[in-house]
Amino acid sequence: MKKMGCLGLLLVCGIVLSGCSNGDTTKLEKQIDKISKSVDALHERVDELSETGVDISATKSSSDSKTESSKTDDKKETKDSTEETKESSESSKKKTEPKKGIKDYTMENEKVKVTVTDVDFIENLSSNLDKEGLVIIYYTLENISSEKIATNLTILDYLYVTEEDENTENQLSWGNELYRYKEFKEAYNKSTTDVKPGGKVESATSYYIIDNSKDIRIQVGADERFGMYGENAEAEETFTAKEIAKAFKANSKIEPK
Repeated sequence: MKKMGCLGLLLVCGIVLSGCSNGDTTKLEKQIDKISKSVDALHERVDELSETGVDISATKSSSDSKTESSKTDDKKETKDSTEETKESSESSKKKTEPKKGIKDYTMENEKVKVTVTDVDFIENLSSNLDKEGLVIIYYTLENISSEKIATNLTILDYLYVTEEDENTENQLSWGNELYRYKEFKEAYNKSTTDVKPGGKVESATSYYIIDNSKDIRIQVGADERFGMYGENAEAEETFTAKEIAKAFKANSKIEPK
């Protein structure tokens, strides 16, 4: 088809020359000769490409297709990467965000099961103490290890208690006061026992309140150092200063002996 096109072009040139037979056609003949040579050269190049099996239109189409495919793959990889990052972030958030509420929550590790059963607050303390009250935390402690454990020391490993306001936080210390109250005498006696492997104890512990104008947050964690640092809590609950004042009033008759 390309050869037929070239012959047609030469035929047209011949007709033009015939029409110009009465005039000077020397320049026109030279131009036609150049055109003819250019057409022959182009024709030879097309033949060479055909012999090597190269299809110009197909090559361009293939290149465009690969480019589009590459763009699509890049977009897909970017989207997949974004989704994975989002899922990882959400998963991490789920793992580190503690459960809201500690009552009846059970924490378990390879050593113990701890369930907080109740929380209360009392205001009346021994007159020689410069404190404003006690946080009372009732719990069940089950020993699932192969060795006996001390009740009152073990429970402190998994509780972290703080006083807080909008600007500050202060960790509260263990209050060894329960033995002074007849209402907590039984719970205190149980807290001084050792729990055998497979054994379970229901008891209570306490923390000193320093400033009764602040809220108190109680956290539960599974790490044995949780009671020192309060990191990675599994459950937590905040009791407001108003709630604590209400408990003080309800327990006003509880006094140390």
